[in-house]
Formats: sequence, structure tokens, C-alpha cells
Amino acid sequence: MSFFGRGSSSSSNSGTTSALSTAKPDVQAQANALKQAISQQIATTNAQGLIDAVNHKCFQKCVTKPSDKLSSSEEGCLDRCMQRYLEAYDIINRTYMARVAKERDVQRFAPAGNADDEFL
Repeated sequence: MSFFGRGSSSSSNSGTTSALSTAKPDVQAQANALKQAISQQIATTNAQGLIDAVNHKCFQKCVTKPSDKLSSSEEGCLDRCMQRYLEAYDIINRTYMARVAKERDVQRFAPAGNADDEFL
């Protein structure tokens, strides 16, 4: 053993480094699993919100006299209302996702800190 224990530390550091490198993928896997779980929970919450909104809006519009059964005209109205609402939601969602992807691509490929940009 050398002065201040420096002589034998290289072998113990390599053991610590290998332990950290094996632990890092495990932490990364846990982080990815957590991100996946959060994404699924957000998607579930959004879907539930969509269903609640459709039910509320279409019921208000189509069921003018609540009773124990729906009339055929109320059923047809609810069916058309839900279809239109979901179609509109789908269009908005696709448009929004395309816009986000486009903005992400623009940011990814834009040159950072280009001095010539000031003169354009």
C-alpha cells in the first residue's frame, strides 16, 4: 500500500465502475417503464375526458325530455352526435400531432447560434 492508499485504489475503482455501469441500464429501464406508465395514464385520462365530454354534450343536445327509455329519434341523434364529435376530435388530434412533429423537426434541424441569421 502506497502513501494515502493510492497504490491499491485502481483495482477497487474498477470494481466500483463496473458496478455503476451494470446499475445504469437497470435505472434506465426503470425510468423508461415509469415514462411508459405515465404515458398510459395520461392517455387513459384523456380518453375518459373525451367520453365524458361526448356524453355530456350529446345528451344535452339530443335528450330534451329524459325518461326511462330513449326514443328512436333520440338514439339516432346521439349516434350522429357522437360520430361527429369523435371525427372532429380525430381531425384536431391528427392536425395537432402533425404540427408538433413539424415544429420538433424544425428545431432539430435549425442551426444553433448562426450569426448570419440576423441579416436574413
